[in-house]
Amino acid sequence: MEGLGDLNFQKLVNLLLKREKEILFRRAGYILELLKNHSPFYEHLNDHLLNRIAETVSKTPRYLVDEEKGPLNDRWNLYVPDDFEEKLRGI
Repeated sequence: MEGLGDLNFQKLVNLLLKREKEILFRRAGYILELLKNHSPFYEHLNDHLLNRIAETVSKTPRYLVDEEKGPLNDRWNLYVPDDFEEKLRGI
């Protein structure tokens, strides 16, 4: 995903809204935030857009990867496996 510099973030949000699955908002928001912080292709990602995605997150924690335990990310209310960031670099 780091190489997808031309990704249209607004279209992504519109697709998420059509799907109406909150877990997709959480996962996409978390991954986009990681990419924004670690990839030059995503550093221009608008915080307003990330905040808009974060507004959809409920208080009930969920797993980023089904049933894989790890620390809780408070913003996205996701349990993130310890090695997830390392796995993401390989994509």
